[in-house]
Amino acid sequence: MLKQGNCVKIMEDSGGGTLEAPAGQSLLIKGIYCDASSSDTYITFQVDRVTVAYWRVKGKSGNHLSHIESEATLINTHEFLTSKGINLSIPVAEGQTLTVSRYAEEGYVVLVFDRYDAGDIRADMVNGSAAKEYTFMQYMDISAKAAGDGDALFDISLSPAEFPDFPCAKSVPASHRISMLGLVGCPWYKGESGNLGWWTTHIKMIKEREVLFDEDRDGIPFVSLVQAGMFNDHAIKFSLIGSGVGYIKG
Repeated sequence: MLKQGNCVKIMEDSGGGTLEAPAGQSLLIKGIYCDASSSDTYITFQVDRVTVAYWRVKGKSGNHLSHIESEATLINTHEFLTSKGINLSIPVAEGQTLTVSRYAEEGYVVLVFDRYDAGDIRADMVNGSAAKEYTFMQYMDISAKAAGDGDALFDISLSPAEFPDFPCAKSVPASHRISMLGLVGCPWYKGESGNLGWWTTHIKMIKEREVLFDEDRDGIPFVSLVQAGMFNDHAIKFSLIGSGVGYIKG
């Protein structure tokens, strides 16, 4: 039975913090907001040392757990996916502890959660420490740029080892089923010497040698704003794929 809804846990300490479900209670984390510190890149959430969530909170592509600011009018990625019916809640059963880990520097992390009677929220629920079903963000990178015009393969998973490497040049693990729920990204330009460089134009998804969603086999438009020079830039000229953040700090 619900004891209290929309409770708030504020973490200000360097390196993160913890939230315990005491005797007679269980918790369901349903909202996460983070003010990234200067050296944060990702923030990790563990229940009894099992990683249950991992989010990018800094970098030129932005903070997926951003909060309301004077310049910000959009909801963050966690809120957006939740509003579409995607379950990103984190169950914390009676006696379990949620640990939030980030760079060792002070900065706000705010958790919004509901408090239930013991036994109502269990470790085997979706996204729990003993769950058979979970939703996670798969952050990816490329190991080598394309030689001239061509494709560069996203073959490096930046997410924790507890999560499958699919689709980073890896197949779905045996006895598993994975549904891709969405795609976020920021077009970018990579500067090279002599005012040369390379840049993104499309995101191409291939299944069994079939290019999905585009009969011309080009992929989804993902065009960077091209600049001359040696610097790197994350800027959109034309794209159907966004970065997934409401506000990107400079």
